[in-house]
Amino acid sequence: RRDPTLGPEALPDALSSRADLRASRGDCAGAAADLREALSTAPLDWPRRAESERLLRSCGTSDRKAVAPSREREGEKSVLKRGG
Repeated sequence: RRDPTLGPEALPDALSSRADLRASRGDCAGAAADLREALSTAPLDWPRRAESERLLRSCGTSDRKAVAPSREREGEKSVLKRGG
C-alpha cells in the first residue's frame, strides 16, 4: 500500500529499502522485483541507483545459482524414473 502523503519521488527509495530487507531475508526474487520497479521509476540522477543496480545484479546471480541445482535434481529424478 502506498502512503497517500508521500509523493511519487519517494517510491524508488521505499522500494529500494524493501528490496534490502527482502534480500537480507533471502528473498532475492522479491528484492529483484522491487529493485526493477525502483530503477524504472527513479530519475537518472537518483542517489541510490548504483547501489540498487549492484544489488539487482547480485540477486540475479543468486537466483541463477538457486535455480540451477534444482533443475539438475529434476533431471536426475527423470532419469531415475526412466530406469536409466
